[in-house]
Amino acid sequence: MEIGDLFAQQKDFFNSNKTKSVSFRIEQLKTFKNLLKENEGLLYDAIYEDFGKSEFETYVS
Repeated sequence: MEIGDLFAQQKDFFNSNKTKSVSFRIEQLKTFKNLLKENEGLLYDAIYEDFGKSEFETYVS
């Protein structure tokens, strides 16, 4: 898929107003939270490699 096509699809979706309802936003946030939880270990590893932060330091900040 070309970047221009992807951009057009995203723009059309945004203009459909589906992204503006509170229920849609809440569902997106729940999905994002689950994604973060599922990949928590990978995120800790990446942050350690990039910044040298421990798991604890990453979690609390």
